[in-house]
Amino acid sequence: MIDGSFDEYGTFSGNIRVYGQLIENYTYRPNRPANEKTLYGKFDIRLGIVPGKSESSLDDNVFRYYDEKLSAFGGLYIYRDNLRVLPYGRPRTDFLNFEERRTKHAGNYFFSYRRMFGYIALNRENNSALRDKAGREGFINNQAFRDFRVNLEGLFLDLAKEYFGTNAKQDIKQSQLDKIKTAKASAKEEKEKEKEERKSFKDNLKTLPNRLEKLNKEFLKLYDKLESKLSDREVIYQEIESTLREIEKNKSEFDTLKPKRPKRFELNSREEASFEKIEDAYLEYQSKLKELENIRKQALAKVEEKQLLNEYRNKYNNYIELLNVITENSETAIQQAFSNIKEEFKKTENEFKAKLDGIYDENIPAPLSRENLEKSIELLESGFTIIKSKYQNILDAKSDHLLKLNFEVDDDALVGYYKNRYETALQELDDFKSLAQLGISVEIINHELNSMYSQLNTSINSINSYLKGSKESEKHYKYMKNAFEHLNTKYQSLNPLYRRSRRTKSTNHRT
Repeated sequence: MIDGSFDEYGTFSGNIRVYGQLIENYTYRPNRPANEKTLYGKFDIRLGIVPGKSESSLDDNVFRYYDEKLSAFGGLYIYRDNLRVLPYGRPRTDFLNFEERRTKHAGNYFFSYRRMFGYIALNRENNSALRDKAGREGFINNQAFRDFRVNLEGLFLDLAKEYFGTNAKQDIKQSQLDKIKTAKASAKEEKEKEKEERKSFKDNLKTLPNRLEKLNKEFLKLYDKLESKLSDREVIYQEIESTLREIEKNKSEFDTLKPKRPKRFELNSREEASFEKIEDAYLEYQSKLKELENIRKQALAKVEEKQLLNEYRNKYNNYIELLNVITENSETAIQQAFSNIKEEFKKTENEFKAKLDGIYDENIPAPLSRENLEKSIELLESGFTIIKSKYQNILDAKSDHLLKLNFEVDDDALVGYYKNRYETALQELDDFKSLAQLGISVEIINHELNSMYSQLNTSINSINSYLKGSKESEKHYKYMKNAFEHLNTKYQSLNPLYRRSRRTKSTNHRT
């Protein structure tokens, strides 16, 4: 945002906002005699700039909205006495040559005519030297208009050099842009993670019923086999050992199939219905499994006590084996994670080395001379200082994140919690905006009703003097008076909706 004014000496003063940071009392003075007034006079200027998507702090939907508005209404307009001066503001009327400069170096010449909304406010009293052409299509190209253009161009060149350009003196824009890009990258990464988890969750919901059904059939076969042994008067443990081991293995697998709610996102209505259906199926199979467990107990009851020691040992060995499987799976996942981390660090290293290569190639002295060599060395040193600082910050941030990992904290659950809080806050903000709009509407209606009430009250109180005194007219007058007072009573009941800071004393006139 650029919001300020040029005085009669050509000096601009005002406020500049770069993303979220406000620069107050910014001043620009063109190269002209200090006490010499300009021909064009003083005027106000106010405009906002919406950078391209890669540099915008707006989310995609809001950016798309503003981008459409820019296509329809973007540009720098001129108004004189609140009336628009044509053709300024039209798509092809870039009278300050923003786009021509950007073709030379878009980074240094930051401002784009197609990416701004704004206006210059003139008036006939202060800016009489800016005169319309005969066809009223723009100003006559006199000295006043030429100075007007030169000083405006100087303002934008100075702003780009000081704050907005790629090599701006003050790092306000770039430092905030780096934060925006980091935040966007994090948001994009989180969105991708949520997308992957949602896909995995849906795939799991599709395959889970068949896996549960298949496991249930295996359980039934194993328990049928075990039950057939119950007909024997004495059951030898070795005869049922393998069956018991298979049952124990399947029980462990069954536990892993328990449906789990996702932690990073909330389920929609369709997903919730599918999840509950699977959950009910799991509980039903779990209930059947508990019923079948009695068969296992009956079989073990027929086994001699000394043989039960084998069952105890086998259970222990089974559990150790299962823990080993879980450990192996986790170790594989951890190795993959470390491999990804190493690859990420290497990628960052290569990016910054490529930047340093670019600075080196750009500044190879030609022709070779002591002066050119010293300049190249200086540029290489300054470039490396900037690269080193950014590289160190990025690596430190990544290393700190890894060092601060707490395995006691469920990161997915924590992310899901804060995402829910964030979405709730956004919804509440939308509600507050709607409520604020309603309040503004009520204020406007209240103002209009107050004006109408005053007019009606005055007219009703004065109309009686114009009546001829007939009973019929007096009757209708009283009806109208009573109806108006009744409406006024209803209107006054709405007072709590209005701001109490502007209460005024009123007197009710009654006849």
